[in-house]
Amino acid sequence: MLNEKEIIICALCEFHFLTLREKIILLNKLDSSNSIALLSINAIGDMIGRMPRCSSAFNANFILQNARAAAAILSARGISCCLYGQQDYPALLKEISDPPFALFYRGNFSVLQEKCVSVVGTRRLTADGMNAAKAFAYDAALHGQTVVSGLAFGADACSHAGAVAAAFDEMEKNGVFCERCGKTAAVLPCGIDCVVPNANKRIARQILQTGGCLLSEYPPGVCAEKWRFVQRNRIIAGLSPATVIVQAPAGSGALITADFALDFGRDVVFLKSAVSAQAVKVSADSRKINKKLVRTVQQYIADGAPVVKDYEDFKACMKDLPGKHSLQLCLDLEGI
Repeated sequence: MLNEKEIIICALCEFHFLTLREKIILLNKLDSSNSIALLSINAIGDMIGRMPRCSSAFNANFILQNARAAAAILSARGISCCLYGQQDYPALLKEISDPPFALFYRGNFSVLQEKCVSVVGTRRLTADGMNAAKAFAYDAALHGQTVVSGLAFGADACSHAGAVAAAFDEMEKNGVFCERCGKTAAVLPCGIDCVVPNANKRIARQILQTGGCLLSEYPPGVCAEKWRFVQRNRIIAGLSPATVIVQAPAGSGALITADFALDFGRDVVFLKSAVSAQAVKVSADSRKINKKLVRTVQQYIADGAPVVKDYEDFKACMKDLPGKHSLQLCLDLEGI
């Protein structure tokens, strides 16, 4: 027997033309999943107090069928859901301008209640960048931080791998996974039943094995479209007080995540690997390819974003007065 509330939640996730508040209103007014089939745009407008604009034809029966299929997958695979407003909904994520209506998850959702640090970067890391991402995440996890990233190739995968390696090393040393160590959480740009990219399924399994979490605002069956990657980035930025950039060409998804973090009033920090000579060249080349992509890592740093060498340096930076840490390292990095 399918869970009626889960069917309604999965259906409301497809109502992209509604605000978070309006989805909550409908959730409280719909008494059964069958009532979804009776909805029309006019009926929805009467319930929420305004006439919504839907860019495509609204097919309530089709949405209900998809929602029932998604709810069946949730039940079969033991996938859970947390709604905005519930006690275990991540507190920092609740503060952003566009928090998700629902978070579907596998694994240990409570890791998002711990101290989190988001780590992102380009898919085309240099060797220096790979080492920096893994080392930063490894040390962050050992010090109890939950490392948040997006499970993409490059910086994301290296960050998850670093946190996972810390867990395995502690397990080998002590015979059990260390409870005080941090974990890692991957935010997916697709339905929670999939792993994108497929090649990172092994890392996804290790994240769950070591007590971490996979999460998505999308119910099962939702494919990864280009715009969903950008939407995913706001969640990565929203879950942590600071977003750390490993390496990032101008206009990259990592810098979009940085912009989200700044919009949310969070800290943006660059690893020293982001300003290596090779990383700077890649960033400059990306500006030549697309003239619209004009903001570089150097411009973020010039605006006051700090640069750190490693996790220990990051911890010190977070205690510094704003601007103090970045000023010294900017002087050190002059001429690169």
